[in-house]
Amino acid sequence: MKNAWALVGLFVFALTGNAAEKQLKIRLVSDPTTFDWNRAHTDVETYVLMNIMEGLVEFDSKMKVKPLLAESWTVSEDQKTYTFKLRKDVKWSDGKALTADDFVASWQRLLAPLTAAPYAYMLYDIDGAEAYNSKKLADFSQVGIKALSPTSLQIRLRRPVAYFIQMLTFWVTFPIRQDVIDKFGPSWSQPGKVVVLGPFLPAAYKPQSEIVLKRNPLYHGTKPDLDSVLMRIINEDSTALNLFKSGGLDFVRPVNFLELSDLKTSPQLHTAPYFRTCFLNVNTSKYPLNLPKARQALSMGVDRSKIGAVLHREMTSADSLMDDTLFPAGKGTVISFDGARGAKLLKEAVGDPKALPKLELVTFATDENALLSQFIQDQL
Repeated sequence: MKNAWALVGLFVFALTGNAAEKQLKIRLVSDPTTFDWNRAHTDVETYVLMNIMEGLVEFDSKMKVKPLLAESWTVSEDQKTYTFKLRKDVKWSDGKALTADDFVASWQRLLAPLTAAPYAYMLYDIDGAEAYNSKKLADFSQVGIKALSPTSLQIRLRRPVAYFIQMLTFWVTFPIRQDVIDKFGPSWSQPGKVVVLGPFLPAAYKPQSEIVLKRNPLYHGTKPDLDSVLMRIINEDSTALNLFKSGGLDFVRPVNFLELSDLKTSPQLHTAPYFRTCFLNVNTSKYPLNLPKARQALSMGVDRSKIGAVLHREMTSADSLMDDTLFPAGKGTVISFDGARGAKLLKEAVGDPKALPKLELVTFATDENALLSQFIQDQL
């Protein structure tokens, strides 16, 4: 877990030339890879998709699940069958009513092999889902996803899954309109074509420049006090900060760590705990990282407790993928920093470490990642 730094300015309305418009201006660090929520897989898409779409449930301020598009749900005695009752007052942005078939269409598309959805595996606990995704099952009617009526959705799991209801807050499980996809094909999710359920709808997109969201007049929930949101696509942290200072952004995150010393006394700087775990994704198909002892040596060779100081941020070193605040750690072996032990394991795995090929570390081109990559290189 680390602290997130953000600069928040006064919301200045009427900066677009329209004196009556209330617009919030924020930053995206890059273009979204897609507006298709079945296929989306990066942090950037979060800002867009969570403002234009919704799912069956959502988290409240205390991280407890509460109903959203679902009015209620029941769970069978064996904890394997969930039946959701949908709200009847929810309409898509084109006026058509939400139905259980919209969820079935979305989850079938998410699992369809041709979709190649990065997060298809999230539905694997549903009966038959993995087999359908891996082409071992051709008949989707055999998968445990059923629309019992226009307002009733039933999900049958292959085993009890304690986290299943929490998983439904994720955007890949949000409903879709199959008729819109059939009409527009691959471009169905683009502004002007896509229909949505959230408080805003995408109005315009200029690659490498900006995304504009407009208020959805048919939104079922509390109407936003904003008319629009301008998402400016800015790769460089320093550029975003300068734009914030000049009034071109109302909110900027992250703040470049090199600027923090000058900003810590600013009343506009806000910090908050940020639940995020960063890790190295290791290619275990290549030598020597295909060897368990070599991977253990790699983990033991980096002193994670120093990373916070290197990046000038308040962080805690991670011993697991999930923070203890959310999921208390259970029993298990923690691989801690131990350079001597790591060197011994590496020698046991490969013999002479000097004969090893160079390891390549690939990361996004940011100041923070450059510093972190240099630290890891120096440690190893």
